[in-house]
Amino acid sequence: MIIGTAGHIDHGKTSLVRALTGVETDRLPEEKRRGISIELGYAYLHPPGGPSLGFVDVPGHERLLHTMLAGATGIAHALLIVAADDGVMPQTREHLAVVALLGVTQGSVAITKIDRLDPATRATRLAEVQAEVRALLAPTALAQAPMFPVSAITGEGVEALRQHLLACAAACGSASPHDSARAFRMPADRVFTLTGVGTVVTGSVTSGVAPVGAELCIAPHGTGARLRGVHAQNQPASEARTGQRCALALAGVAKEDVHRGDWVCAPSIALATTRIDVQCQLWPDEPKALRSGTPVHVHLGTSDVTGSIVLLDSDTLRRAPPHWPSSCCTAPWPHGMATGACCAMPRPRARWPVCACSTPSRRSATAKPPNALHSLPRRHSLTAPRAWQPCWRMRRWA
Repeated sequence: MIIGTAGHIDHGKTSLVRALTGVETDRLPEEKRRGISIELGYAYLHPPGGPSLGFVDVPGHERLLHTMLAGATGIAHALLIVAADDGVMPQTREHLAVVALLGVTQGSVAITKIDRLDPATRATRLAEVQAEVRALLAPTALAQAPMFPVSAITGEGVEALRQHLLACAAACGSASPHDSARAFRMPADRVFTLTGVGTVVTGSVTSGVAPVGAELCIAPHGTGARLRGVHAQNQPASEARTGQRCALALAGVAKEDVHRGDWVCAPSIALATTRIDVQCQLWPDEPKALRSGTPVHVHLGTSDVTGSIVLLDSDTLRRAPPHWPSSCCTAPWPHGMATGACCAMPRPRARWPVCACSTPSRRSATAKPPNALHSLPRRHSLTAPRAWQPCWRMRRWA
């Protein structure tokens, strides 16, 4: 099971992951110097005779939301972390919105830094924070998430949280046969080289199975590659499967040919588009309606693509009852609107006035279109767009 952290900066996400797994996820010198997470961190827990846990530790700074979104893709369980002394903070709310809009329905809450509370008022303060968090979670699918007061410094409550997560992993089980039968897809979140191994791409497998020796493709560029080795959940494996965090050793592709946001997928689905038709859901806490023509960041998989949203059945999108889609749009500046999106239909024909989210057709390192979309199930996939302007025509990236 893949667990993703969420929460405000300096609320103890990295410290808690270290207490749970014994792994330090802050690996960059800049992270160690500043004492904050800047990049995604990864840790694993392999209990004897039980299911393994993979942790994705995300940064909590408001300016690193795009990195948090890349890490939240593919998680099965959200670990919302709230400091007992601070309570709910702005990025607590923002990260919860992201997790909910991405469709995560399983989660737990860790009330951290309880060692900082005054013993005389500790019980009262914990009750206040728990009530505040419960009210925050009430309109989401995580409304009944259990809460665990913990301290990464003293270790109090850590074992109870660890056992709960292991029980959740055991109850979750393996991926369904339906998911494994789909074409293989994995969004890349990290790329590096190892001596004697070559190019290694890591990510969370979205669907399908890829055995060692399989022929794969890097979309949207269309570069072919052969799978020469797999590490699943940080252990050697013979194949990469749905629901696992995997490191894929690829032959025939250079490190410079793969970037965060690309997809490692089966050649049969290595398609791309510059327009997608979606059904949009505005986050309930957003005070303003979303207007047609608003510039947005489209977050699909691990990609962050700038685009423009065009409402085809109305001029504005207002708040509606919760519906948890599988991708996310945010405004291009901090504290902007959060919008979820799910597929209307794959690769639709060009037409006039549902929602069209368009991305520029000009190819660049910072504006690459979503790709390999048509293999998603209809209720989740983002679909190919309509001819809104000539410069946004759909074309294949090869």
